[in-house]
Amino acid sequence: QPLVVDDSGHVDLDRNPSEAVIVESTLLQALLRGTDRPHLKSLAITNLSGYPYKFSNSQDFVEVLSSVEHLHIGLNDALIIGPCAWKLAEWMWLVTLPDSLLGPTQARLMSLTLVSHHVPTSFSLLLDFSTLFFPVLHRIKLDRIALDHHRRIEDFIVAHGRTLRTLVLDSCPMRVSF
Repeated sequence: QPLVVDDSGHVDLDRNPSEAVIVESTLLQALLRGTDRPHLKSLAITNLSGYPYKFSNSQDFVEVLSSVEHLHIGLNDALIIGPCAWKLAEWMWLVTLPDSLLGPTQARLMSLTLVSHHVPTSFSLLLDFSTLFFPVLHRIKLDRIALDHHRRIEDFIVAHGRTLRTLVLDSCPMRVSF
């Protein structure tokens, strides 16, 4: 069931819980329980709603992500519906992805896959990874992430030219305007 947002873009999980968000939250929080947290080398989350959970900026979450070397994130903005669903989808692409999910992985990440499970989204045109640098990044795969010459995703790719060995652009429209 999709996550429903109201006219102002807020979610009321008590009145309208989304099973996808509840399961997602439960699974992610399970990684943070106890003092013996996993030291994950690979993490794949393939149908992420992008809901901004409070724990996603916690030190515990950062600690778990900091050991990840291979990261596959599939963002599904189709899980969010309602009159102002675009607000939450925009937050997912522009804040949650770079700050909460990618930021903590910078030191060790060797392989990054980003997938939009929806049609190539205009939000991916707004991606700004200018504050991120992955010193050992060898592989980037983008799937259904829209590119154009005014955006910084291309700059992000070029910035990793010294370490990058594999670049895969799968169904990524490249928009050119003059």
